[in-house]
Amino acid sequence: MWEHHVPRDMQLELDHLQKTGAALSSITGRKPVGTRSDHSLSLLKREGFIYTSDECADHLPYYLRDTDNANEMLNLPFHYAIDDAMFYSFAWLGSGQRGAADHRHGSRVRYVVGGVFSSATISCRWPI
Repeated sequence: MWEHHVPRDMQLELDHLQKTGAALSSITGRKPVGTRSDHSLSLLKREGFIYTSDECADHLPYYLRDTDNANEMLNLPFHYAIDDAMFYSFAWLGSGQRGAADHRHGSRVRYVVGGVFSSATISCRWPI
């Protein structure tokens, strides 16, 4: 699970976590257990998360603690070499209909060739 803008208000953050978890559970049949977002460790633990992948201070897994050391969680570091963002071009943003058409075409090609949706395809706001 990944959320670009994590609310700093704890109640709103909890609401986001619960709604996102419910949406993913309804699709997959399972609750998410990890996140790439910078959510509060206390709320992640409360909602049953067992790991985060928000930081990359090392190439090996390590534990994160919140500021008062009350909560600890495993961090599985990510590396940009294996992150799908490097394959995604944001150049189409702001380019109008042509950019949207190119993005839709690229999504179709990735689906036909790969047989699966990439995260870039899933994030597309236009019908494929």
